[in-house]
Order: sequence, then C-alpha cells, then structure tokens
Amino acid sequence: MNIPLLDLKAQYRTIKNEIKQAIDKVLEEQRFILGKHVALLEEKIANYCNCNYAVGVSSCTDALLVSLMAINIKPGDEVITTPYTFFATIGSVVRLGAKPIFVDIDPETYNLNPKQIEEKITSKTKAIIPVHLFGQFGGYGDGGIVVTNDDFLYKKIKMLRVHGTEKKYYHKLIGG
Repeated sequence: MNIPLLDLKAQYRTIKNEIKQAIDKVLEEQRFILGKHVALLEEKIANYCNCNYAVGVSSCTDALLVSLMAINIKPGDEVITTPYTFFATIGSVVRLGAKPIFVDIDPETYNLNPKQIEEKITSKTKAIIPVHLFGQFGGYGDGGIVVTNDDFLYKKIKMLRVHGTEKKYYHKLIGG
C-alpha cells in the first residue's frame, strides 16, 4: 500500500462544498482586492492566533518580505532559518541584503532544531524564521498572512502590502 506523506485531496473532499460556496460569494460580489472577505479572514485569523492583528498579503513570499521590511532588516543583518524550505524564505532575506544563517531540522519534526538555534545567535541576528512544511491545507495557489500584537508593525505591514501607501496614490515607502 502506498500512503502519501501529505494528501491534500483527502482534506479538500471534506470541505469542498464550503469552499465552492465561498468562491461563488466573492465572484458574485466582484470585490477581489482587499474587500470585506479579506477583512473577515484577517479578523478570524487574528482571533485564532490570539493576536491583535492579522494582515493578508498576496503570497507567503510577500508575508516574509513585508515582515522583514517592517522590522528593518538591512544589509549585514543575520536571519536564522533552515535550508529545508522553499526558496522564498532565503530569497526574502537575501533580497534585503541580509545573510541567512542556517540551522538544521530536527529529524523527528522536520522543523528547526531548537537546540541549534541558540548557538547560532550573534549580535547581528535580527530575526528567526521557523519553517513548517507538510502542514495543513491553507489555501489555493498563493496567499499569505502576517500576525502581530504590535501596533506599529501592524500599521507598517498594512502600508507595505499596498506598495507603501497610507492613502491612495500617496506612497511613503517602497512596499513589498
């Protein structure tokens, strides 16, 4: 018997009708960018994560990039993560001129090995990006979300997701 490591089709079959109804609603309303459904999703995820805020973005890559931009990652900084990830993790770090510092995975969980993290932290370490692969089905195609309890980061991430604007056509930053 061949049992797949991850069977997204099995999970999809259990929620297929619910997904189709949600897609139909959005298509009927014709509000595809940052509409009420995005705001509702952000609210639900913030509550689920026990956080004050959640900001939806167009992809996991954007979630990584705007998060790093919001905390001012810059050339010379170090960001700890794992090489056992999709390229976007490393690409977001390098795009900002920072250096990825690799920590191996724990062979039992396939997540960052917590025993190795502490020994890699230096005065240049500005962030740690944990990575989980083989998780639960989170969305079709691309999509990402950032959660935080910090008011300043929330406002900055919201601005970065819309190309650095606070108000339409007034760009204060170069966004993600």
